[in-house]
Amino acid sequence: MLRKIFWRLVVLGTLAGGAASGLYAWNLRQNRNLDYHVDLALSALKEEGSLDVVKDTMERLTGRRDRISELRMLQGGTLLRGGDPSAALRAFDRVRPKGKLCVPYYLMRGEALYSQGRLAEAESAFRVVVREKPDDFEGHRWLAMIYHDFGSANASMAELQWLTRLRPDHFLAYRLMGLTYAEDFRKFDQAAEQYRLALERNPPDRQRSEIVRELAQCLVLLKEFAAALDVLHDMSDGPLKQVVQIESYRALGETDAAQRVLDRLSEAEPEHQGALLLGAMLALDRGDGQAAIPKLKKLLERDPHDYVARHQLSLAYQSLGDSEAGNAESVRMLESKKLHQRHDTLYTQAIGDPSDAGVRQELARICEQLGKTSEAQRWHQVAVQIEARRRGGRSP
Repeated sequence: MLRKIFWRLVVLGTLAGGAASGLYAWNLRQNRNLDYHVDLALSALKEEGSLDVVKDTMERLTGRRDRISELRMLQGGTLLRGGDPSAALRAFDRVRPKGKLCVPYYLMRGEALYSQGRLAEAESAFRVVVREKPDDFEGHRWLAMIYHDFGSANASMAELQWLTRLRPDHFLAYRLMGLTYAEDFRKFDQAAEQYRLALERNPPDRQRSEIVRELAQCLVLLKEFAAALDVLHDMSDGPLKQVVQIESYRALGETDAAQRVLDRLSEAEPEHQGALLLGAMLALDRGDGQAAIPKLKKLLERDPHDYVARHQLSLAYQSLGDSEAGNAESVRMLESKKLHQRHDTLYTQAIGDPSDAGVRQELARICEQLGKTSEAQRWHQVAVQIEARRRGGRSP
């Protein structure tokens, strides 16, 4: 009897062991399957793929207490993609960013913070990304954007250099360096070189058109007008192309060609800034100050501190023999130009000292005087962020 009981227990134990082993294998397969779907969902969120993949994975994770962080992570990512960064951050606050969740968590959290203008906190998030994964392209790209927003062009350029090393065949970093050289450093020759490098890397059609236009504008500022026209040759017709063409033809003395392009632009978009300004300048070239005046007044109604238009208006009055009006406009032009020069000086100082909140506050005041309300708000917010960063012990 004892022997029978013993063997019965052995058989039961063997069966139980087999069942446990089978259950373990089943759980292992289930977890691997969930891991696969979580990876797909995170990839879809990062690459802006289909949210159906994300929703399917969330359904699979529902009820799994051991996968709650992954579920909340995907919920936050979905909210972020849907344009609700505040709700996304509330979801992210309940995530434990461990293991494979760490890098995507801080990428999405940083993006949500950035969209709310919380630059210092966003910077901290993206710093975690590049610390955990030094070769993460998106982490360095976001840091480049944040440093540019802080007015720290040198730090931004350092991050862009990282991007060229990580993905030397990708156009984006070269284009962004071109924009930085052109807009921040006013080094148009170096900007043109970077735009050419970007074009060599076959950007998408829309991006290609924008890069071509930016390159052509640099060439105009370098007074390489024939080269600018050559660059624009294959670009589809439109206001941005036409403005550069008119400037180039006019500078080369090809007035008839400039006028033909202007006629097309004015017919399609008569209120376009380029159509008004260049139309006035061509009118002055042929001695028709009367035709130039209403165009310039329209521009100055939009921006009273447009000193280029103000200067042209002064010339128009002078050409009509109205010296008093011409001199009055010249005085106003000099006042506006002085404000713009002060703006440019402060901007250069901001680039040179990324931790100076005071210079950014002064930039905000100058922008308010120039009527650039949104830019003034941005510089004020950046100054506040720099102070917050300083209190946290780090400068951008």
